[in-house]
Amino acid sequence: MYITDYFRKIDQVILNCPAIISKEILFDQRTKYIGFVRGTLVFRDGSELYFKEFIDSEFGIVKYKYGYHYQNEENIIPASIPDLEDVLKEVIMHLP
Repeated sequence: MYITDYFRKIDQVILNCPAIISKEILFDQRTKYIGFVRGTLVFRDGSELYFKEFIDSEFGIVKYKYGYHYQNEENIIPASIPDLEDVLKEVIMHLP
């Protein structure tokens, strides 16, 4: 899979999440298989998810570095699963 295909997948996952009201995403293609993505997603309750992934997609998806940080106004809620789609599902569970 080319890294641009992975970037499109990330964008589609975000577009399919109705709880997100705004997004700021940076896609940085380093080679045709290696790239970096980082972003901030704002949810309908004002909470935010900050994420970053450094990916090699040549032989499947290998995440050399990743981070997901979800916080609402009261505290930080850690995400333990390194997959954006799963993290978004976890965030939605915490929304009112």
